[in-house]
Amino acid sequence: MNEITKSITFLKEYKQLKQAVDEGKTPVLAVGLSAIHKAHLAAALGLDTGRPVLVLTDDDNAANRFAADLRGFSERDIVQLPSRELVMADVVGVSRGYEQRRLAALDELRDAHFAVASVQAAAQRTMPIEMHSAVSPAAAMKMMTSVMRKMSCVVWTTLGTTCSLRPSAV
Repeated sequence: MNEITKSITFLKEYKQLKQAVDEGKTPVLAVGLSAIHKAHLAAALGLDTGRPVLVLTDDDNAANRFAADLRGFSERDIVQLPSRELVMADVVGVSRGYEQRRLAALDELRDAHFAVASVQAAAQRTMPIEMHSAVSPAAAMKMMTSVMRKMSCVVWTTLGTTCSLRPSAV
């Protein structure tokens, strides 16, 4: 698999991109390529430089597809960071599946060689990595829920609406 991944490293455009990364001119943008070729380029760059590679996509569906393409070119694990769902209304039940996946992905990011995320997922606030690794997933979930309730209340009260937060039924 490495031979296929390395096959792109002979192109002039790849060499220019790698030189920019080596000189610290990051982030870099690849345009005019199909998604599979961008995955090939990212895999080769990660293999060639030995540095972690973060790929940002326009949405979570594109991140899913890109991660699948990247798995075809890389023997290393790929961490996919999902975005967090924000619930701003009273609901009977809320799924915590995305939060669990996000916490697991955040835990794996420290040792990741490749990470794929949508712009929305990358821009969402999260706790510092030192704090994340120091607490258990259950404690982190409890802290996130507490913070989200406070944040929701701030958002709703700023809009002039009454803030009524109740624990979600499971």
